Amino acid sequence: MLWKRPFFFRGLEVYSYELKLLILWDSASIHLAAA
Repeated sequence: MLWKRPFFFRGLEVYSYELKLLILWDSASIHLAAA
């Protein structure tokens, strides 16, 4: 079970990074649409 933990945390890291990118992309597209 312990050997799976680093991969799990790595997955969380990548997931949160992609989530940030998605939010940035969303706000950018909304900004462009409003302009």
